[in-house]
Amino acid sequence: MTDSSAGRPDPLTPLQRELARAFFAHAAPCWFLTGGAALAGWWLRHRTTRDLDLFATEGELAEGERALLAAVDAIGAGATPLTRTPAFARFLVRRGREDVVVDLVRDRSVSLCEKVWLDGVRLDPPREIAANKLTALADRAEPRDLVDLRALLPGSTLDAVLAAGARKSLAAAPGTLAWVLSTTPFSAAAVPEGPSPDEVLGFRSWLETELRRRAFPSRG
Repeated sequence: MTDSSAGRPDPLTPLQRELARAFFAHAAPCWFLTGGAALAGWWLRHRTTRDLDLFATEGELAEGERALLAAVDAIGAGATPLTRTPAFARFLVRRGREDVVVDLVRDRSVSLCEKVWLDGVRLDPPREIAANKLTALADRAEPRDLVDLRALLPGSTLDAVLAAGARKSLAAAPGTLAWVLSTTPFSAAAVPEGPSPDEVLGFRSWLETELRRRAFPSRG
């Protein structure tokens, strides 16, 4: 947890936090937690999330499934499989009135940073998550990704995040990202608990402007 997040309420539920710890007690060392839960639960505490995104850059997806089911059993929960492909599996984990959606992903993208162990959980560091969130904008431009980038950028620069994103995906080009932001409708209802929709919309407008300046510097 960073100094700036100290004292903020825990955005994760007890089920999310216990399941994450239990998973890494059973999982191979190639697995790590990334995405909004890693960012909100361990680094920034800036928003809520209902998911756990568990990735591996080597090994087999089935290994992660076995670790998850062992973790579910260890904490007295139940798991329902929702979706499965050779590289992706989604489960709904329930315990009492709590539930969490768990995604297991056999990731084949470039990894830029060493993972970090905190509180019994192997985590993606913020720099890697920032690059992933930028590339995600090209696919979906969802408010949650904007919320995360808005929270991450004070600790980095947009140019540094763009450079890291370009190593992961050609879609992370400034012109492409600006076009996606300009053509994707904004849903205030999809903004997770944390910043206000107006704050997120203001950041989106700023980000689109900055991306256009970098894509078309002669127009600046």
